[in-house]
Amino acid sequence: MKPEIDLGLEIIEALRPEGVCLSLESIAAVCGCSWQAIYYIQKRALKKLREAIDRLEGKLPEKPEKPEKPEKPEKPENPVPKRYRMAHADYERRLSGSL
Repeated sequence: MKPEIDLGLEIIEALRPEGVCLSLESIAAVCGCSWQAIYYIQKRALKKLREAIDRLEGKLPEKPEKPEKPEKPEKPENPVPKRYRMAHADYERRLSGSL
Protein backbone atom coordinates (compact mmCIF):
# COMPACT_ATOMS: atom_id res chain seq x y z
CA MET A 1 0.00 0.00 0.00
CA LYS A 2 1.19 3.53 -0.70
CA PRO A 3 2.56 5.53 2.25
CA GLU A 4 0.10 8.37 1.49
CA ILE A 5 -2.84 5.99 1.90
CA ASP A 6 -1.41 4.61 5.14
CA LEU A 7 -0.94 8.15 6.46
CA GLY A 8 -4.46 9.18 5.43
CA LEU A 9 -5.98 6.15 7.15
CA GLU A 10 -4.01 6.89 10.33
CA ILE A 11 -5.25 10.50 10.29
CA ILE A 12 -8.84 9.39 9.80
CA GLU A 13 -8.54 6.87 12.63
CA ALA A 14 -7.10 9.50 14.97
CA LEU A 15 -9.64 12.25 14.18
CA ARG A 16 -12.86 10.33 13.44
CA PRO A 17 -15.38 10.44 16.29
CA GLU A 18 -16.38 7.04 17.63
CA GLY A 19 -19.39 5.54 15.88
CA VAL A 20 -19.14 7.76 12.79
CA CYS A 21 -18.99 5.93 9.46
CA LEU A 22 -17.29 7.54 6.47
CA SER A 23 -18.01 6.97 2.81
CA LEU A 24 -15.43 5.53 0.45
CA GLU A 25 -15.30 8.90 -1.32
CA SER A 26 -14.50 10.85 1.85
CA ILE A 27 -11.80 8.37 2.87
CA ALA A 28 -10.32 8.53 -0.63
CA ALA A 29 -10.27 12.35 -0.50
CA VAL A 30 -8.18 12.29 2.69
CA CYS A 31 -5.88 9.54 1.39
CA GLY A 32 -5.39 11.16 -2.01
CA CYS A 33 -6.59 8.21 -4.09
CA SER A 34 -9.74 6.96 -5.82
CA TRP A 35 -12.67 5.42 -4.02
CA GLN A 36 -11.99 2.25 -6.02
CA ALA A 37 -8.58 1.94 -4.36
CA ILE A 38 -10.19 2.24 -0.91
CA TYR A 39 -12.83 -0.31 -1.92
CA TYR A 40 -10.11 -2.76 -3.02
CA ILE A 41 -8.22 -2.29 0.27
CA GLN A 42 -11.43 -2.85 2.22
CA LYS A 43 -12.25 -5.97 0.21
CA ARG A 44 -8.79 -7.49 0.81
CA ALA A 45 -8.91 -6.66 4.53
CA LEU A 46 -12.32 -8.27 4.98
CA LYS A 47 -11.17 -11.39 3.14
CA LYS A 48 -8.14 -11.67 5.44
CA LEU A 49 -10.34 -11.23 8.52
CA ARG A 50 -12.78 -13.90 7.35
CA GLU A 51 -9.94 -16.33 6.67
CA ALA A 52 -8.44 -15.66 10.11
CA ILE A 53 -11.80 -16.29 11.79
CA ASP A 54 -12.29 -19.50 9.81
CA ARG A 55 -8.81 -20.66 10.85
CA LEU A 56 -9.60 -19.96 14.50
CA GLU A 57 -12.83 -21.91 14.23
CA GLY A 58 -11.04 -24.80 12.55
CA LYS A 59 -12.79 -24.46 9.19
CA LEU A 60 -9.56 -23.79 7.32
CA PRO A 61 -6.17 -25.42 7.78
CA GLU A 62 -3.30 -23.30 9.03
CA LYS A 63 -1.46 -21.33 6.38
CA PRO A 64 1.48 -23.34 5.12
CA GLU A 65 4.85 -21.66 5.34
CA LYS A 66 6.36 -20.60 2.04
CA PRO A 67 9.12 -22.93 0.92
CA GLU A 68 12.54 -21.36 0.71
CA LYS A 69 13.75 -20.62 -2.78
CA PRO A 70 16.92 -22.44 -3.74
CA GLU A 71 19.88 -20.15 -4.12
CA LYS A 72 21.00 -19.46 -7.64
CA PRO A 73 24.62 -20.25 -8.39
CA GLU A 74 26.69 -17.13 -8.87
CA LYS A 75 27.70 -16.35 -12.42
CA PRO A 76 31.38 -15.70 -12.94
CA GLU A 77 31.83 -12.01 -13.62
CA ASN A 78 33.10 -11.08 -17.05
CA PRO A 79 36.21 -8.89 -16.66
CA VAL A 80 35.28 -6.83 -19.75
CA PRO A 81 32.67 -4.12 -19.02
CA LYS A 82 29.33 -4.64 -20.76
CA ARG A 83 29.53 -1.42 -22.80
CA TYR A 84 32.76 -2.67 -24.40
CA ARG A 85 31.31 -6.12 -25.05
CA MET A 86 28.30 -4.55 -26.76
CA ALA A 87 30.51 -2.26 -28.83
CA HIS A 88 32.69 -5.21 -29.86
CA ALA A 89 29.64 -7.27 -30.86
CA ASP A 90 28.37 -4.33 -32.94
CA TYR A 91 31.80 -4.00 -34.55
CA GLU A 92 31.82 -7.72 -35.38
CA ARG A 93 28.36 -7.49 -36.99
CA ARG A 94 29.45 -4.53 -39.12
CA LEU A 95 32.51 -6.41 -40.28
CA SER A 96 30.44 -9.41 -41.26
CA GLY A 97 27.97 -7.20 -43.13
CA SER A 98 24.87 -8.38 -41.28
CA LEU A 99 23.72 -4.82 -40.46
